[in-house]
Amino acid sequence: MCNDNLCNRDLCHDDPCHNDLEQTKLALEAGRLDEAFTLIQFALLKSSLYRHHHETQMLTDRIITELIRRGNQHFDEQRHDDAQYDADAAFQLGGPQIDIAKLKHRIAQHDREMRSPQADAMKTHAKLTGDILQVDGIGSLLLLQSDTVSIGPRSSSTQYDIVLQTEDNTEPISINRDEEDYFLRTPQQRLLSFCDSISVGRRGRLRFTKPVAASDSAILEINGVMLLRRDIRRVVLLADSLLFGRSGCHFSLPTSGPPVILQPTRDGYSLHRQGGSDVQNLKTGGSLSIEGTRFTLTTHSKSEAMV
Repeated sequence: MCNDNLCNRDLCHDDPCHNDLEQTKLALEAGRLDEAFTLIQFALLKSSLYRHHHETQMLTDRIITELIRRGNQHFDEQRHDDAQYDADAAFQLGGPQIDIAKLKHRIAQHDREMRSPQADAMKTHAKLTGDILQVDGIGSLLLLQSDTVSIGPRSSSTQYDIVLQTEDNTEPISINRDEEDYFLRTPQQRLLSFCDSISVGRRGRLRFTKPVAASDSAILEINGVMLLRRDIRRVVLLADSLLFGRSGCHFSLPTSGPPVILQPTRDGYSLHRQGGSDVQNLKTGGSLSIEGTRFTLTTHSKSEAMV
């Protein structure tokens, strides 16, 4: 039997743990992904030594990558139940990684649209409900998860995601997310870049930022415009995740620990420390604290603004 020091260096070739990994590798190379997933799960449950072994980590990463690839393929083929299975399996092995979150977000957004009897109308006319996230040390953030966010005058008969009280002849605009890119759609379309300024009415400006390269989420900072909720000065175009931390994050928190990651789920959001496995769920009306920073979630049915 391998002792701890020996197993941390290299698995003994006559140990059953080595045979488990060999079977997993053979199944993966033969394209039997579900079998490989079951085998690696069994191996990880059988001995804690596996989790710290380099070969185990490499095999686990390969299986996660294949599950995400297959999940996205299943989603594109409209096999949404199979895509959900792949996303859940990848999450079991890898936890809240960003690529897994992107796949889960695609599935969750599709589910939300399918539950609505007016899904097609909502894409162009109806108002999508946003969420207000209050964070200690940051303030209130308006979270919008739609791939397209529309902006127009309050007096218009058409409903927009962000409604402005401005001139009746103000030209409506929209911001559309296409994978990692954002486009401003006016009479002429243009790709938005970091720190671009978007005019809204006579005095309003929306400053566009996408501060985290690994995340497709973006921020609209409001200047010269007041939402009806006057404490909200930033709108989050939430794609996959939102990071809170000292540096390299969407929002700065005075913390010495790893960043806090927020990700959308089917019925709310999950929050956890980067690299940690202690995931907490945050639902509408709920509140939770992570190392002294409190996160509170409420629903905002109209993201109207006043110029």
